[in-house]
Amino acid sequence: MATKTTIALVTGGNNGIGFETCLLLASQPKYHVLMGSRSLEKGQAALSSIQNRNPAGSISLVPLDITSDASISAASNHVATQFGHLDLLVNNAGICPLTFSRDVLRETLETNAISPALMTQAFAPLLRKSTRPARVIYVSSALGSITLRSDPSSPPRDEDYKAYRVSKAALNMLVACDAWEYGKEGIKVFAYCPGYVATDLAGMREKKLEQGAPGAEGSARGVLDISEVSDFLRNFCSLCISRWFVECVSGRFWNMFYESFSCAGRVLLTKRFCDRGRGMRTLGSSCIIRAEEGCILGRTSSTRNNSQ
Repeated sequence: MATKTTIALVTGGNNGIGFETCLLLASQPKYHVLMGSRSLEKGQAALSSIQNRNPAGSISLVPLDITSDASISAASNHVATQFGHLDLLVNNAGICPLTFSRDVLRETLETNAISPALMTQAFAPLLRKSTRPARVIYVSSALGSITLRSDPSSPPRDEDYKAYRVSKAALNMLVACDAWEYGKEGIKVFAYCPGYVATDLAGMREKKLEQGAPGAEGSARGVLDISEVSDFLRNFCSLCISRWFVECVSGRFWNMFYESFSCAGRVLLTKRFCDRGRGMRTLGSSCIIRAEEGCILGRTSSTRNNSQ
């Protein structure tokens, strides 16, 4: 395998946003994708589906149950043996229950917050060996925002999903902590809200389609864009979650600075990133962050599409 190949691991890669992310990354010539899947049967079916499309890159299956320390360790050992390093970790796997109880909350926190934390901890040694700025992307959600939950004018405020909300709020704090911890070592940590898209999460694909929600292809594009951003972020140690939702459209706001950047979902920035920019100001629900190498226009959207 070419030394410049980007090794990417996607948890929950056999379905939804995870599958579309694996498909898109594998379509890039320089990527080798490790599809993490708890179910070997479903994982093999998803793997075959992608391989049958003759992607320009490559892809393989890694048995991975993120709620099992033994499974995480086995996956880490496999990556270490086969590749010796990891360039991109996408913590995508998650659940969204529709009920609330002690057991439900415990399971949701275990899957959506605790397990991703341990995934990153286990793969950190391999990320440190990356020859490019390694990246960790946590698939988060605006539903984890305390600010939006408390804002009567925010459409997501009326959505329930209590256990899911609590778990994503915990995940957002994890992102902030990991950005602080791993950013010192040059590992860039991101929180990514993919938007309100039609997947099997919460078993509501059909309902979401009836509401006009798009498929997960655009969300996968956002993951690829975060992975590919390099020059612009060279001076910044990490990105993580905050109150600003930044919606980037290809070529429009980045102009000559990064013309190929396009983000179908939302990237959430820390105040640290804003403080390093110049002339950051807020105007009502919008803010403009003028950074050293370009200009990002951000706004807190009032549309339902910020929910995931």
